[in-house]
Amino acid sequence: LFDFSFGAETLAGVVIGNMTYPTFTTTPDGRLLFWYRNGGSSNGRLRLAEYDGAWTLLGDVTSSTGTWTAWNGGQSTARGFYWAPPLYDAAGVLHMVGTWRESNPAVLCAPGSPIANHHTVYVHSDDDGRTWWNNAGTQVAETGVDPLSVADTSALVDSGTDTRYALQVYDRVCIYSRGEHAQAAMRAEFGDHPNLRWFVGDVRDKERLDRAFAGA
Repeated sequence: LFDFSFGAETLAGVVIGNMTYPTFTTTPDGRLLFWYRNGGSSNGRLRLAEYDGAWTLLGDVTSSTGTWTAWNGGQSTARGFYWAPPLYDAAGVLHMVGTWRESNPAVLCAPGSPIANHHTVYVHSDDDGRTWWNNAGTQVAETGVDPLSVADTSALVDSGTDTRYALQVYDRVCIYSRGEHAQAAMRAEFGDHPNLRWFVGDVRDKERLDRAFAGA
């Protein structure tokens, strides 16, 4: 189906550009979605291809362009997007979470900061990654036509993660809260996915916290 040898930029003859961070998702009807970064760590695009008997390049999911101004006044005009493996819920809706990484060290808010990552981005798609919607139900991007950009602030789910912290996206997420009903509803939506761990507990319970974050 594909060639991941060094320097390969094709999938069964379909030109897709250079690729790193390959991620795969199986659609509910059995097709294969292939997510990868095209470009570099701080000047790259999340790109999507699909296999349904043959490969099709759907295009860029995110854009690397646009100007972002940090809290310290520094500006960056190029960035990359780091994403967790997209997940389908029981209703067939595709969910994606990620973070932006800026190219210009001027946006770092503290000397010696390791990387210039900021904000948590959340979008979902009901057509297998073609169009993307924010949590309010407003369309914010269209793959290959109008990619998600740093200017799409309605896709953010936090008020601004300071770039002095190395915000990253991981393959395992621990959900820890006292809200049993909310957790039950969320777990019913996502099911027992191997990348998710669920804990009901109080943040003042050290033993429970140690168990929740064991191996993290």
